[in-house]
Amino acid sequence: MKKALIILLFSLSVSFLNVCSAQYTILHNFSYANNMGAYPISSLTASGKILYGTASEGGKYNYGCIYSLDSNGNNYKVLHSFNDTNGAIPKGSLLLRNNILYGMAYRGGPFDYGCIYSIHIDGSNFIDLLDFNIINGAYPFGSLVQSGNKLFGMVHGGTDTDGVIFSIDTNGNNYKDLFNFNNADGKFPDGSLTISGKTMFGYTSRGGTTGDGVIFSIDTNGSNFRVLVNFYGANGMYPTGSLLLCGKALYGMSSGGSYGYYGRIYAVDTDGTRYRDLYDWGISFGGAAYSFIIAGKTLYGMTTWGARYGYGSIFSIDTNGKNFNQLLAFNDTNGGIPYGYFTLLGSTLYGTAAQGGAYGNGIVFKLDTNYVSSVNELGTSSKKLNLFPNPNNGKFTLEVKSDELRSNSIIEVYNILGERVYSSRLNTLTTQVDLSSNVNGIYLYRVLTETGKFISEGKFVIQK
Repeated sequence: MKKALIILLFSLSVSFLNVCSAQYTILHNFSYANNMGAYPISSLTASGKILYGTASEGGKYNYGCIYSLDSNGNNYKVLHSFNDTNGAIPKGSLLLRNNILYGMAYRGGPFDYGCIYSIHIDGSNFIDLLDFNIINGAYPFGSLVQSGNKLFGMVHGGTDTDGVIFSIDTNGNNYKDLFNFNNADGKFPDGSLTISGKTMFGYTSRGGTTGDGVIFSIDTNGSNFRVLVNFYGANGMYPTGSLLLCGKALYGMSSGGSYGYYGRIYAVDTDGTRYRDLYDWGISFGGAAYSFIIAGKTLYGMTTWGARYGYGSIFSIDTNGKNFNQLLAFNDTNGGIPYGYFTLLGSTLYGTAAQGGAYGNGIVFKLDTNYVSSVNELGTSSKKLNLFPNPNNGKFTLEVKSDELRSNSIIEVYNILGERVYSSRLNTLTTQVDLSSNVNGIYLYRVLTETGKFISEGKFVIQK
């Protein structure tokens, strides 16, 4: 009897969502004044109604800072200022686990190759967990992801200086070099890993058969590395951002597409088959694009430059490649040069732009999408598993109707960033789950076998 892995993924992959309108608002303008931080080049991390992020410059020592603010833009606080010795130029998003934030700094530390750090959400107990020394990695640009008590990430450097995939315990112990790139199988991994069960997916911005980058998969123990796609220009080149997993498909973006185009959105199945070009855009829509999120059948993302005023844009596109729309063109006054991806709270998308705004030093913004959904459409499509009540306040019951699923299966819960926030073995007919500390939103669970075979899926809502 095969074991089953029950994964409750905090996902926005819900087909009943429709976007009716959108309203753009600047929540915060960054400034060097009063050591408040400048030039955010990271995404936001949400906990309740509080957003956490990093600014790559500013702070007390002008090496960047960690900040928090309310989702309405109030109560901006600098939680920590980097001083070069403990890191400098933080990039990527923060990962939140048990009231502790984990992140990486691009430079600084004793070797000036960056570091991994942790800090409590109130700004206390900053810990330099690991210093990169080029042999174990260097210059982290992306974000950390988590599975169990281990953090996973990608950096440049390594034995061949082409990049490293690593794991490390959340307490900073047991750093392990899982894989070293050697140009032929990829070079310069950027962005963040995407985890599904025991498999991780990612890309390199260079290397591979033609030097234009690759998409790869690898097990969390470092085995079974596999190149899924070699980019070669005609199918895109120089991928950017992070991969988005939805069902059996990975969605991503590259900074180059077909000749004469400045960006591409693509999809490929997780086994490397069925690569498809969803959309190529010219400079009128913007240049290089970073990660996006999915709501229903719509992808939302940002381009970092170009568009009408040259400062990038916000766009949406259906997952089948149709209905590409530019929702907003940054014009410097309303922000510019955005990096990272959106964070969703309720029906509102939150993001940052690295430049522009009132002082020219970047902004935090929100985009109200006004989703319209019917809770009557929510439910489980699985006849082997029942989840109730639905919607719920974060506390619900899982009822198993199959011995196959009950035998040594595992329940895992992931938040919007793909971080696992709950894990428990399932050996009884009913299991009580308490996610009341999690934010409101739409969740998707999928039932997979231990080998990753898809069984069923269902939807539920936390609504407090």
